[in-house]
Amino acid sequence: MKNKQRAVTLIELLVASMLIGVIVLAISNIELFSRFHVIASDKRAKLQNEVAFVMEHLTKTLTGAAASGGAIGYILRPPITQSGNTVRIWVDLNRNGRIDNPPGDIEVAYSYQPDIHQLWYYPNFSTSPGTHEVMTSSVIMPNFGNNTSQPSYFIYNSANNYVDVQVSACYDPDGTPEPCNTQENPQVTMQSRIQMPAVSTH
Repeated sequence: MKNKQRAVTLIELLVASMLIGVIVLAISNIELFSRFHVIASDKRAKLQNEVAFVMEHLTKTLTGAAASGGAIGYILRPPITQSGNTVRIWVDLNRNGRIDNPPGDIEVAYSYQPDIHQLWYYPNFSTSPGTHEVMTSSVIMPNFGNNTSQPSYFIYNSANNYVDVQVSACYDPDGTPEPCNTQENPQVTMQSRIQMPAVSTH
């Protein structure tokens, strides 16, 4: 009786190699796809944290939820003045509800730095205009002025005693090589209307 010997043919080896190659390629694609989306989600989460921090900081400054008593002023000394990319706000530091000179009331400022896409905060612009804190990394989009066609703006409505604020951030705000608001270069925008209780419109 003859012994039948089984052997793997060259075609079977090629088919097996191709199947293993397809499996490896599929696993690699899944890993790359997952990594891409995790990185994009991480970028978006960081942007959301920065924009939310700015909005919360502004709200506390204007409403008095911070250490100060909030924005204070009247027609002869407006609570808010804007000049270019800088917003200056008088706050009731001693929380007595009256218009005072420094140090009872002090002026704070928020200034957008267009060359580096950062927002700076000046905690005592009245007596220390050179001292600032960097509020954000280089992600804030232009221009924090009163132009609503820009991604970020700050508009004081003196007649109705509120501020409209929009802050936009982009992971790479100059938009190169990928434009803002794409998967590779995400963008986050937050908007709020902040009422100022300690400000007189008369």
